[in-house]
Order: sequence, then C-alpha cells, then structure tokens
Amino acid sequence: MLTKGGSAGGGGAQGFLGLLNGLGGDGSGSSNNIIQILVGLAKSYFAMKRGKDQNMQEWGEAGTNQNVAENDNGFLNWAINLIKDLLFPGKKPKEVIEEEPADVPTDPNDITGWYDGHPEIGKMQKDIFDDVLDITGDDDPDVPSDEDPPLIPAPKGFEPDCSVLDEPTILFLNTNILLDLRREWRFLYSTKTHGRDFDTFFGAIEYRGPTIIVITTPDGAMVGVFASTSWCDTEGGWTGNGDTYIFGCKPKMAIFYSTGKDENFMSLDRNSGLGLGGKIGRFGLGLDVSLESGTFHEDVDTFDLPTSAPQGLGENFEVAHVEVWGVGPAPEDERSNVKVRKPNLELKGGNVDMNDLLSQIS
Repeated sequence: MLTKGGSAGGGGAQGFLGLLNGLGGDGSGSSNNIIQILVGLAKSYFAMKRGKDQNMQEWGEAGTNQNVAENDNGFLNWAINLIKDLLFPGKKPKEVIEEEPADVPTDPNDITGWYDGHPEIGKMQKDIFDDVLDITGDDDPDVPSDEDPPLIPAPKGFEPDCSVLDEPTILFLNTNILLDLRREWRFLYSTKTHGRDFDTFFGAIEYRGPTIIVITTPDGAMVGVFASTSWCDTEGGWTGNGDTYIFGCKPKMAIFYSTGKDENFMSLDRNSGLGLGGKIGRFGLGLDVSLESGTFHEDVDTFDLPTSAPQGLGENFEVAHVEVWGVGPAPEDERSNVKVRKPNLELKGGNVDMNDLLSQIS
C-alpha cells in the first residue's frame, strides 16, 4: 500500500493514506496506526540498506552492529518524534517531550500536509519500492540525483566499535542538520578509542567545522549538541550562532533550539570544560575537563530546554561515553573564520553601553 498512489508509482501521501485506511477503516487513522506504519517503514528501509549500502555496512563496523538491540526502541522514539508536529501543531519540543501520542482520529488533509513536510518518509518509500521491483532508476526523472543528501551519511575515518549510535539515532540526527552537511560524517573522537583525556578531546574537535557531540550516561540517557561552527579555545568567551542546538535521543528524541535571547552558544576552555548556553560555570549542558561528569541546567536563556531533565541527567550527572563527529566536508582554514565574542568589560573612556554590559554579565 505504501508504494501506491504516488508519482511514478513510488508511494507518496496517497499511498500513506491508503494504508491508514486499511488499518483504521475510515481513512483518517490514529496516532498508533501512523506510528506502526513509520516503524515498519524504517525497519524495512534499514533491512534493505544493510545488505547493499556501503554507508550502512561501514556504520555497522563503527558500532551499529553492536547496538542493534537498541533499534526497536529507537525506531519507536523516532516515529513518535516525527508525528509530534501532527499531534501538537505549533507547540515547542519542550512542551510536548513528556506527552504521549493521543490515540485520536486525524483529518486526512492534516496527514497529507504533515507528510509533505517530511521528505525522508517519501524517500524511504521510494527506495524500498525500487528495491522490491529491482528498478535502477536511470531513466526516472523523479529519482534523486547525486546532489541530494542521503538519509544515512558516510562515516569517514572511523575506528572499529568507536560509536554507541544505533541506526534510528543516526537517521534522527542526520535529517535534522543543514542539508549541505548530511552527506558525510568525519570521526573525530570517542572515549571508547581515545580514553578520557581532555587535551586529546580538545585537539580532536578544535577548528574541525560543524560537529555533533553525543553524551551518554550509565542510566541510558543520550543527549548532545549540534555545533553549527568550529570549536576553539574561547578563553571565557563564546562562539557559535543560532543554528546550534541541544538534542535528546534517549529516552526520547527531541531538539531544543535557540531562543534568540542571547549569543552564549558554545564555550570551550581548558579550565571550565565544554559548555552550551547559560554562562561560564552554569551551562545549559556542560562537560567538565575530566570527561567523567556533566551538568544540566534548564533555566538558561540560550536554549528552550525542558524543565524536567532526561532520565539520568540531573544538575550534575555521570558521563559514560562521549563521541564527536565532524559533519560535512572538512574545512580548509577555520582559524580565520572563527571569532570569539568576549564580554564587554572595558570601562575606560566612559563609552560604555550599560544595557549591553549588563546583558553579558547578568
């Protein structure tokens, strides 16, 4: 049913609605039915890709083969996160992170609009359809070109079993970063292979372009950050821009974007460690220099963080693992591109914008 109704027979919203009609009987479906379809779709897609896609095979060597037991819960979390825009339109992730999907009918027109906003669903359907019918797609104008980013990136420079990521988490993270960064991830650091040395960590991530940092706890929580610009030694200042965000992957998937209230996005210092949002000494999400503990504070202005921390994260939490991937092409010369913003503490000459000064030190 998923492969019917779309252009060139490749699925589409009508195929999706057709399957919902078969499950729900009235053409509208329910959240449980939609989740069921999405989980089945993702499982089928990855089952197909594992056998013939080089990226998936390399991710298996990097760690997903060791983490396959996490896939079922991961695909469920991915599906639930995907339908939140459908069930809770206009609400922020932090407002619905604790909500469970309601089993209520949904208008087919709403489903079509939601479906069109998630092109990765259509791509999965099309790839499965082509694989089942052994279609090469050489003459099909609707087949994505080589310029279209893949759902699963190529892992470059990885070491065996360096990662704790599973397939649905990679899918979730890669489809929520900028399009031009999705083609490849460059392995930079992992406590599984590098140990817990902050100087090694510092050198591995400095001036490497945009990055994804993943942090896990002994209780099974997984959180992290997409850093939109290169890390560097900020020495008490800040780098980054509004494209930077904090994410949660386990126990639930969600992205917590910038509020636009301040520019305290990224801090990296050999004394205070690594931090996102808030202020030095009280980050929204932070890693200390031992890489053995972290901090979480929801009451920061920089990011729209949930008031209840994910499982395993308190104001202070134990770190089980850290890994870092550079996303997109490797930059050539980042030193000249990265500018550190320092607090305006220069009081000489009487030319001080007090509002600006107070906003930076409050």
